[in-house]
Amino acid sequence: MLGLMSIVGTHAMVAAGQVNIDRMTDQTRQAEARYQQARVEYAQLASPSNIVTRAAALGLVSAEAPPIAIPVMGTPPKPASESTPVLDGWANVKPSLGTRP
Repeated sequence: MLGLMSIVGTHAMVAAGQVNIDRMTDQTRQAEARYQQARVEYAQLASPSNIVTRAAALGLVSAEAPPIAIPVMGTPPKPASESTPVLDGWANVKPSLGTRP
């Protein structure tokens, strides 16, 4: 009798686990469907034709010619990797702050 009860108990646990698996599988399918729908909507909104239509609705117009780079006289600024850190020179500024933070 004990063996039969343990088989029934095990079967009940397996059935409950299967119900949870089925529920999670259904939730996963629903989430995948929402994700695919969001991708379709994004693709439609990001399409070049939609962007042109929205730009025209905002009053934007196409450029007559592509922009041209104009050289500027002087030395170009240092690239970010060579620029000085922000805190260089704090020792020069600190005395002027006095007791203020």
